Amino acid sequence: MNQKKSIGFIFAIIAAALSLVACIVYTQVMYKLPVVFVFLILAILVTVGLFVLSNKDHPAKEFISLLSTILIAGAAGAGFYLMVNQIGYVISGLDGIDTILSFIVYEVITIVAMIISIVGNFLPVTK
Repeated sequence: MNQKKSIGFIFAIIAAALSLVACIVYTQVMYKLPVVFVFLILAILVTVGLFVLSNKDHPAKEFISLLSTILIAGAAGAGFYLMVNQIGYVISGLDGIDTILSFIVYEVITIVAMIISIVGNFLPVTK
């Protein structure tokens, strides 16, 4: 059964692409947690699974996008958790903004990917 992709599917692909960009940007962050890379790569792989299942009549394909959203949110939270002290140093004036600039870019990309993924969860994956 060949079904056409819907807007929810496109949103999932966009969120996966942004997750890949966030993974690349995260390599430039001062302090890194390996679990952030794991979360982002798993979110990408889950979306690839959605792509594989999009032409099949499988009940799990509606939940795959939700799993991807949870993984992206986990990556955003874990990345923020490690950089809290550094943000405090910048706010107090002990460090310059350049020490957290790549982290800010990473978080913005990750949060945008998460929002796109959340919106995509409310839309059908196939027509």
